[in-house]
Amino acid sequence: MSHEPLRVLLWAPRGAGEHYHGPGSFAYRLYSLADPADLEVSLVHGKPEQASYDLFAQQHGLGRAESVFGLPAFLWKSKKWLRAHHGDFDVFHALSGYQSSVSPAYEAERLGLPAALFIAAHGRDLADKPGVKRLIGLPARRRRLIRRLSAVVAMSTAIYRELRSYDVPADRIVRIPLGVNTTRFRPATDPADRRQTREMLDLPPERFTVLFVGALAAIKRPLLLVEAMARLHPREDVQLVVVGPQNEPGYSGTVTDAIGSLGLEGRVFLRPYATEIEQYFRAADVFALPSASEGMPAAMVEAMASGLPVVGTGVSGIEDLIEHGTNGSIVEPNAQSLAEALQHYLDDPRLLAEHGARSRRRALDRYDARAVLNAHRALFRGMLAGTPAAASSTLPEME
Repeated sequence: MSHEPLRVLLWAPRGAGEHYHGPGSFAYRLYSLADPADLEVSLVHGKPEQASYDLFAQQHGLGRAESVFGLPAFLWKSKKWLRAHHGDFDVFHALSGYQSSVSPAYEAERLGLPAALFIAAHGRDLADKPGVKRLIGLPARRRRLIRRLSAVVAMSTAIYRELRSYDVPADRIVRIPLGVNTTRFRPATDPADRRQTREMLDLPPERFTVLFVGALAAIKRPLLLVEAMARLHPREDVQLVVVGPQNEPGYSGTVTDAIGSLGLEGRVFLRPYATEIEQYFRAADVFALPSASEGMPAAMVEAMASGLPVVGTGVSGIEDLIEHGTNGSIVEPNAQSLAEALQHYLDDPRLLAEHGARSRRRALDRYDARAVLNAHRALFRGMLAGTPAAASSTLPEME
């Protein structure tokens, strides 16, 4: 029996697409797997540079959301737009816990459009911060508003606990992790395939390759990886590939200076973000991410699906992804701890292969994108039926 598609309004103030802000990329890739006869997705954004994608049935820009002067205008336009168009959709799916998403989500809910809010980062989206925003109570106001939404999506155990600490009702929190396309992100078929991929990427093909994917930013701490590289032996057999935008020129300069002062020219490669990022994962031996803070890093999930051991700090999301000593290593946030973990893999090919295989299995079992898409579909249909959000996910608990 045929049925009308579920009409989803994706609210992405920072845009959505193949290489946009993390949650926007996640949502784009997630909905790219959906059958348009089942889910019809429209996009509202606050990014004037947003590209046009065939995936979206409609696209609407409401100015620039992420600026001091642009945000008030964006929020005013949001309220006006939702009042005119809320009846055109079945559910509202907002990305991030900042004002540009929370206020429109609450407005949608008030207008009778059930809203689900995706929290992208632990300890950032909703937390109090120094300065004017705290003085005027914006984070506290957002925390009050999200308690009234139909659903709040927590993608990590730490985010779930944070939401509960803000008195968000447990039955309104649904636990859905990031998903990964396990067909697109898959292991190299053999060492020859890995070497050939390195050559295609203009990388030395015979070296043990450590991969970092993410912004060259202080919060991601790639500098620690550069410093760790100088401690590995034999140094000439190892290379580090850093793939991502240089969003913080000052920090990028510090990383570049460190490469020179440590004598790592020709051993550390800085590359811009690549559309076909899966090739870099297939070229690597191990993935490392020493972040100071995360929600759940999509790049680490992609690395696991690509059959790589994963090394990271014990922060939100990473602690869910890594089972220490089974598919990777949880390390302290310093160069020595990173170097010791990487050295183990460099010295023990059998351990490298075992942990890589377990990473792939864990990605297939828990983070496959189609399972995550089904979880969102179940959540949205449950919201329409009045089912508590916590009962709607089709994925296991992330304990």
